Amino acid sequence: TSPLSPHSSAKTCNNRVKSGWVGVLVEVVKWLVDGNRVRQRPLLSLKGTVLLNTRARNSKGNEFINPKEVGGLYFEGNVGPKLAVRRSIMMLEVCDVTPSDVRLELWRNT
Repeated sequence: TSPLSPHSSAKTCNNRVKSGWVGVLVEVVKWLVDGNRVRQRPLLSLKGTVLLNTRARNSKGNEFINPKEVGGLYFEGNVGPKLAVRRSIMMLEVCDVTPSDVRLELWRNT
C-alpha cells in the first residue's frame, strides 16, 4: 500500500511516508509504478528534465548525485521540500494523473 490515494477513493492507500522529503518522491514513484501509470522511460518533464530513468543518469548523461531506485527506475534523491513537491507534481502530471485528485498523507514519527 501507499500513502497516496485518489480522492475518488478508487483505491485507498495507507502507508506512511518515511525518510523525509525524499520519502515523498519514493512513495509517489511507488504509487505510479505499482499502478502501471509510468508509460515512458525515461520519464521526462515538459522541459526535458529526467524525472525517472532506467539508469541513474540525468538528461545530460551525468550520474544522479543521490540516486534512488524503485521498481527498476531511478530518480534524483538529492531534493529539499520544494523540489520534492515540484517533482512529485511533475511526475503525476506527466503520467496523466491530476495532482489535485491525489491525497498524500504525511505522518510525524513520535
